[in-house]
Amino acid sequence: MPSEQELTLETLNIIGPEHYAQNGYPHKEWAYLRKHKPVFWCEHPKTDPFWAITKHADIIQIAKQPQLFLNGPRLLIFVNESGAEENPTPPFRHLLDMDPPDHGEYRVIVNRQFTPRGVRPLQPEIENITRKVLDDVTGRGECDFVTEVSSKIPLAVIAELLGVPHQDWDQLFQWTNETIGSGDPEFQQGTSAQETMDRARLGLFQYFSDMVVARMKHPTNDITSIVANTGRRTHSSESIDVSPQPRQASGAGPWPTL
Repeated sequence: MPSEQELTLETLNIIGPEHYAQNGYPHKEWAYLRKHKPVFWCEHPKTDPFWAITKHADIIQIAKQPQLFLNGPRLLIFVNESGAEENPTPPFRHLLDMDPPDHGEYRVIVNRQFTPRGVRPLQPEIENITRKVLDDVTGRGECDFVTEVSSKIPLAVIAELLGVPHQDWDQLFQWTNETIGSGDPEFQQGTSAQETMDRARLGLFQYFSDMVVARMKHPTNDITSIVANTGRRTHSSESIDVSPQPRQASGAGPWPTL
């Protein structure tokens, strides 16, 4: 791993999968950018170029100006593989890559479900989920906290909110891992990262498309029913997506206490 003295804007690597695998998360590289080039045009041979914004104040200013800075055209950075489609277009839209006014229109549909009053009835079930996950690793001496704890609890809670049956949670967990970690050999199921991601995302899309149709006919009190019966006309590519953000936040949580 290069020291800060060895880093240069021409050679630092903040995106290459091989660099992450060999050296871990590039904290030094991000710190270097914050100090020397907080607004950095990043070019890497295996990705399309992108702007790296590393200072909090700049990020806040960008977030407040959705008319100038858009999510929709290209929110994610993909690693380009030989023979793979360049700039792959996701098979469906999700809230993270929507811009106003669509973002607000979709967000307001489910906002009430995430208020303290909306979440409070779920407290007993959330506590049961948490106890079960923790019981599974208790007494083992060691575990992979991200894989066995921090990723499972948020996903299980989200699945409960969406109304996904318990027997499908493991499949949901697999699809989300293959979507956000398609380049990781641990999760790669196809002949390439692109194939793995496409297969997983299409699996998620088909699952929730079928679920939406079912909830239109037989609504319950879950979020899928609310989305399905909101009265808003949706495009065929618009479905429910499961975000990895909660697992990332909970995965970072233990560090201050360790």
